[in-house]
Amino acid sequence: METYCSTFITGFSSVIKDALREKLKELDISLVLDGLIVYQTNYPIEKVKNLRFINNSYILIKAFQKNNPDIKQLINKLSACNELKDFLNKHEFPKKSTFRIIISRENQIISVDSQIIKPLERTITRNSPLRSTRSDPGCEFWLLTHIEGFSFFGLRITPTVKKHLAKGQLRPEIAHILCLISEPDENDIFLDPFCGSGAIPIERTYFPHKRILAGDIDPKYAKQLRQKIKKHAHKLTIGRWDALQLKTFKDKSVDKIVTDPPWGLYRAKNLNLNKFYNNMLNEFNRILKPNRGIIVVLTAQKRVFKKCLDEHRNNLRLIEKYNTLVSGKKACVYKLLKI
Repeated sequence: METYCSTFITGFSSVIKDALREKLKELDISLVLDGLIVYQTNYPIEKVKNLRFINNSYILIKAFQKNNPDIKQLINKLSACNELKDFLNKHEFPKKSTFRIIISRENQIISVDSQIIKPLERTITRNSPLRSTRSDPGCEFWLLTHIEGFSFFGLRITPTVKKHLAKGQLRPEIAHILCLISEPDENDIFLDPFCGSGAIPIERTYFPHKRILAGDIDPKYAKQLRQKIKKHAHKLTIGRWDALQLKTFKDKSVDKIVTDPPWGLYRAKNLNLNKFYNNMLNEFNRILKPNRGIIVVLTAQKRVFKKCLDEHRNNLRLIEKYNTLVSGKKACVYKLLKI
């Protein structure tokens, strides 16, 4: 079995464990930290590489446990360790391929003096066909240090292409996680009434469903989404509506609502959020099917949303909440059940 180290968005450890077990039936999880998981599986690398709820994955070569690790000491240990030499000798690298070494401390890439990294570069070049480069490498070796006192060294297997996101646009990984939290079902009539750029409904197409509906009050989002989803067009119905007055939808007609409503930060800064969230929950409560309808809401306005939720406790029950970070801002995901 190959050992992997994968990183994910903070706050979702339980969701990631369950999702991994579902996707990789032959699985042995050896360590779970906030935002990082170590596991063994016999599944092909491509299967691990394509996990949509994961940020990045690495073939794990060596792990260390030490609080406040010294980067220079770690690199010197790696340069001499047999695990690295064995991996380099056994792994099939393309001939004349290039590599670089990336150092990450608590999810932030840091700059390290090139002289400190040189011993590790020499070990790699002596035991493989790889040659060092500083830009556009064929592969990357990452040294990740974690706040909980662990360090991991591995070969990155996920693509190195950067994902260009518009301001306020959700990363596909968190959109996928939000869909996971909603307990996807093949009979779902699914709705995202604040679809924006469409990250959530696009990710929902990767799950079984009966119908996916997405819309926004701003016509430009519907237009942009239609352009994006050409390959998913048969799976998605796109509309334009006011999410506080969903007149298109009959009472008790929707199974799942997963959405990222305005936070009063990126747009609609003059919102009365208390009134806005109350009206939103009233409408969601009306169109959801009782005793099975699920709402998953992402918001940074935890205090305001919690107050509104208290006012709807007779109709909506809080099942779970997940504290997380989105674009560096503290946020929370609420999972609600329509009573």
